Amino acid sequence: MSAVRVYHTASILENGTVLVIGGSNSTATHDSVELYDSLTNTWISKSNMKVPREYHTATILTNGFVLVTGGWDRTSSKNTAELYNPVTNTWQLIESMSIKRSYHTASILVNGTILITGGESNGTDINFSSDLY
Repeated sequence: MSAVRVYHTASILENGTVLVIGGSNSTATHDSVELYDSLTNTWISKSNMKVPREYHTATILTNGFVLVTGGWDRTSSKNTAELYNPVTNTWQLIESMSIKRSYHTASILVNGTILITGGESNGTDINFSSDLY
């Protein structure tokens, strides 16, 4: 990786590459994204997210897009969500979640809907609600 990072996500795309998203180092939260190709043992920088985040989720959708939700930016939790298209290497902000979330989970339901649950709102407020995408 070109950036030192913790609290990021790593998701395996349909082609077997690994998409590493966000996280942080000792001084900043990242909006950067990198792709690891195990066949060539190389890292490739990809387009940055719209919103820097750590403690977020990244979910591979049935259409191959990646849904990134919530997270933290060292100031507050985020309610933002964005979609990554790995074919065009583009990010799009989509409808925000109903509340701010970090440390939450995202699960793919049988019908392809994504269930976002729990997490924290601002470091101490635990969420009992959910959102659907």
